[in-house]
Amino acid sequence: MRIPHKRSIITAIFIFLLPLTAFSQAFMLEDWPADRARITFKYLHPDLTHIINQDDLAFYSGNYYLSFNFPVKGNPRLNLEATLPFLVNHLKTEPVYGKQREAMIGNLYLGFQYRLKSKSPKKGTALSAGVYLGTTPDNKYDTYFMALYTHFIGFAGYQAHRLIPTFNIASYRVLGHFRIGWEAGPAMLFETENAGYMDPILYFHYGVFGSIRTAYVTFRVELAGFMVVAGEKDHLNMSPDTNTAAVGAHFGRGRFRPGVFYKKCLVAKNRREVKDVLGFQIQFLL
Repeated sequence: MRIPHKRSIITAIFIFLLPLTAFSQAFMLEDWPADRARITFKYLHPDLTHIINQDDLAFYSGNYYLSFNFPVKGNPRLNLEATLPFLVNHLKTEPVYGKQREAMIGNLYLGFQYRLKSKSPKKGTALSAGVYLGTTPDNKYDTYFMALYTHFIGFAGYQAHRLIPTFNIASYRVLGHFRIGWEAGPAMLFETENAGYMDPILYFHYGVFGSIRTAYVTFRVELAGFMVVAGEKDHLNMSPDTNTAAVGAHFGRGRFRPGVFYKKCLVAKNRREVKDVLGFQIQFLL
């Protein structure tokens, strides 16, 4: 009996979980700062286009993210956060050229979020700032490129020997069961080794979202992107501007909140290695 294609199985799981899987976990954008500590685990699995058989990619290959976000005692508007990417590149068959059985950590992110006072419970604005530390090794190129093509919006998380401070302003408004919002901010990419080899790169990141909430489930759509404003664009190994769309849902009751989403880069040049991506995430409220 023929075994179903792995991609078809994953898609079926997505369809099954969608009506089961609110308020509102982000897929690519920042999560809104909450008054409870939370731990979020996210996994992105790519659909490769540069190998003959997608089944040759191990099911556990992809981008992993472990995030912590918690309010500061004595200041309910201030949250601290940290995120560490972990990247796995494993083909079942070793390719003739290159090495694709690797794993590596990404750049540790440390930052904070601050909620501005709002006169209405149906809208809010938050400021955030942080820095990606250069903790990614620079000798695992195949894994780097797989991570990059899987999640362009998160490219700051796996730039070796780069210090990347980033700033963001996010805002939302509630319209009945709907929530809409946006975020935007600048970031700067600095080289921490081989001084003088690369000029700093200034880029601007942005995103918008819309979601609808039911009693147990939140459905959400996002568009996120960035554009390079100044600096040597070729060092990013991709188009200097990009947009990615994502759609999915997550469960929004209790302490355990699973979610699933699908995303696709909208820039054909960047999509030459990864056709699309399926994402899973689990959030624990403490």
